[in-house]
Amino acid sequence: MNRVPPSYLSALVELARQQGVDQRDLFHPDDLDQGQLSVADAAIDEISFNQALNGLKVHSSRFPLMLEYGKLLAHQLSEPYLRAEVEGVYSLRDAVEREFCGHNPHLDFTLQERGDRTRLVLLAPRMVDAEVVEFKLRTLYRFLLCLCELERDEISVEFSHTVPVYGADTQSAFASDLRFSRTYNALVVASEQLSRPLPGQPVRHDHNGDPVIDRLRQDHPLIRDTLDYIELNIAKVPLKIEDAAGELNMSARTLQRHLKRYEVTFVQLRDCVKKHHSLRMLKDHRLNLASISDQLGFADVSGFHHAFKRWTGHSPKEYRQRYCG
Repeated sequence: MNRVPPSYLSALVELARQQGVDQRDLFHPDDLDQGQLSVADAAIDEISFNQALNGLKVHSSRFPLMLEYGKLLAHQLSEPYLRAEVEGVYSLRDAVEREFCGHNPHLDFTLQERGDRTRLVLLAPRMVDAEVVEFKLRTLYRFLLCLCELERDEISVEFSHTVPVYGADTQSAFASDLRFSRTYNALVVASEQLSRPLPGQPVRHDHNGDPVIDRLRQDHPLIRDTLDYIELNIAKVPLKIEDAAGELNMSARTLQRHLKRYEVTFVQLRDCVKKHHSLRMLKDHRLNLASISDQLGFADVSGFHHAFKRWTGHSPKEYRQRYCG
């Protein structure tokens, strides 16, 4: 069972303090030292953590409590970035990708580019509990506000569920344009906002992915929709053109013919997305090659090794050692 990160525990302990709940009512006595949890040293697994969180809900009068927890967690996650303690992270986009895209099973998002807007899509089953969805969006929402001077009206919030009975609490928590019964659970922000340098960091100009495909994404809706499908299903094995075509309401042959007009193939688009994410993920030394391979939809590490060497001329291990500190 995975150990829960200290940031999650710190936010939970702080919320318990604010609500006047004794930690002895939340955690096992063996995890406490004189009735207090030592966050840095605690080895709390996910089951114990969820039990503590549910216990806090029982003892608290605040509803929905998870929205407040999301706010506190966002502050915990943003602190190292505000102090410029995280190497290789320059922009708001870098911070979002590192903290929320593919590295954290609790908070897993993907980025969809739509011209001058970017949708930060929560990767969660459509029928997941609305309160859980709102907590996760609230965490990312507050994370953005912590790290840059975004105005609340510069962020739109989309929910796949209908307006909840506690909708006033949701509106108060976000204070932004809320849209319910949408296709995705997501935040929508201006793309240029994500390129902002973090406090104390220099401005850096670079490109994600292949510049030709980046241009095609901007200019052609079909390319954009195909890339979005690949992004959302990148871990699927195998990820085939038939799957994307079905999602786009056309046959595989029709999609192939349309892509050919732009002098690109489905395999090239798929490889472009996987290459981009592999380069990003190799920078995070917490991820081993097996984990990266699995998240990118390779059948095994050997398949990832051969694909990465074809893309870059280096093995993943060589690239990480040479270019990722």
